Amino acid sequence: LVEQLLVSADEKKISFKVLVTETRPNCEGYKMCERLQQHKIPCELILDSAVAYFLEQCDIVLVGAESVAENGGIINRIGTYNIALCAKMLKKPFYVVCESFKFSRLYPLSQLSLIHISEPTRLLSISYAVFCLKKKK
Repeated sequence: LVEQLLVSADEKKISFKVLVTETRPNCEGYKMCERLQQHKIPCELILDSAVAYFLEQCDIVLVGAESVAENGGIINRIGTYNIALCAKMLKKPFYVVCESFKFSRLYPLSQLSLIHISEPTRLLSISYAVFCLKKKK
């Protein structure tokens, strides 16, 4: 859905550049960067650990979500929380983009309820990410 939003904005001739996190351990940002480049949307892949540095250059932050809890909590990949904290500290608008079918009445009791351990073979696959937009100058 984030990709669709970005493509739609590009089709409306809104000028922007996308910074995409690599999204370890599955490296899903690589594939997203490729898809955005196919649409001729300017993008740059950044290390997950470099988010705080690059957020200073961004105007807004967009993230996808696995689910949104009834209380407004976001259930997502392990790095989204750190990105949200950095965005808050830097006073950057932070938006979650997801389909309404991902709204959930159930939510975990703690973050530990959500830890997902990947199989080693999945570490080589690709497909989700966090996006920071900045206006082109």
